[in-house]
Amino acid sequence: MPPHSLIRSLCAALLAASLALSCATQPPATAPQPTAPAAQPELQITPDGQPVLPGEPLPETPITPGTEPEQGVVPPLPDMSQRAPIMTLLLPLDSPDFRRAAYPFVRGVEAAALLDPAPLPIEVRATDASPEGIYQAYLEVLQQVPAVIVGPMTRSGVSAIAASGVVMVPTLTLNQPDNEQPLPPGLYAFGLSVEDEARMLAQRAFRDGMRRIGAVSTPTPLSHRSREAFLDEWRKLGGEAVASVDASPASDLTGMRTMLTELNLDAVYFAAQYQDARLIRPYLPSQVPVYATSQINSFPIDPVGMVDLNGVRFVDMPWLLAPEHESFVNFPRPADLSGGALRFYALGVDAYRIATQLAQGRQDIRLDGLTGHISVQPNGSVERRPWLAIFLSGEQIVLE
Repeated sequence: MPPHSLIRSLCAALLAASLALSCATQPPATAPQPTAPAAQPELQITPDGQPVLPGEPLPETPITPGTEPEQGVVPPLPDMSQRAPIMTLLLPLDSPDFRRAAYPFVRGVEAAALLDPAPLPIEVRATDASPEGIYQAYLEVLQQVPAVIVGPMTRSGVSAIAASGVVMVPTLTLNQPDNEQPLPPGLYAFGLSVEDEARMLAQRAFRDGMRRIGAVSTPTPLSHRSREAFLDEWRKLGGEAVASVDASPASDLTGMRTMLTELNLDAVYFAAQYQDARLIRPYLPSQVPVYATSQINSFPIDPVGMVDLNGVRFVDMPWLLAPEHESFVNFPRPADLSGGALRFYALGVDAYRIATQLAQGRQDIRLDGLTGHISVQPNGSVERRPWLAIFLSGEQIVLE
């Protein structure tokens, strides 16, 4: 069966099960007030694969003492010289939470396979989100000795595979391992990491001549991770972190603005999702540049609401910023996908393009993808450089 037929069958089954993908809700087009109650968004997916309930990201299944994958117990593996011409997608489609990221990812793989068919059948192996289940499924997939494996998608799953010592075929993961864990040979870490975007923005701000910076984040784990990644990179570059502040629409935003203004900052790093960012942005110093990750951007586009983010520089996928660009015109936005689902669709397209080259034994891989300019690094990390843009008068203006 052709690759796209296999994937289409899976998609049809998932649709039959009524998997509803969320759409990003938009706030009313009103002037922000510091005491206004926060909007209650529907379930969304963060850029790094976490479902988000109102206020907090849903944690992954942790590895608890006594339940670690038995990484020393490995069944006999077949002859690795006899690799089967198969691309296997190892995805958490059996997880009620993570299938909402995995499903649009499969759609993206299908779209890429239709435009550029690879001489590899594509098989989909569904897992849950537990590191134990993912590790066991990975061992079973290895029995087929596929040409390339794409997945897993969760951080804990990637960490389990990275530490297993059984990576014997090219494996393109869709997230980063925890704690900057080194990647074994044959493992390539790809994904939509907000930390990677934060580090790139630190480099950009420093290159722009900024030296004294303040960091403002909302009190959520994702925003804290973004802020800490930025500040860590900023200090390594030699920049001065003058202030680090948590803010919410219900906090004393006027006092925060006064404090930040008195610090004579060169710039502000702003770690917040769109709904909160709209309300907080008017209380940041108006005369200094503000930098933010794709966390701040919203789809579908809200021209009225984006006026509140005027002047914020941010990074995001080229495909979302310029869908009519000649490089992306063959990948229109599916009408039934929006918000975080669009990001995972784009990730599926780029993962397919990388995986087909890994299956052919190529390692020096560079391409202009939907998610950004992609290059595979010698240490196995897959660098993704999104585009820089700015909000001006309710529009997203691409800067580079």
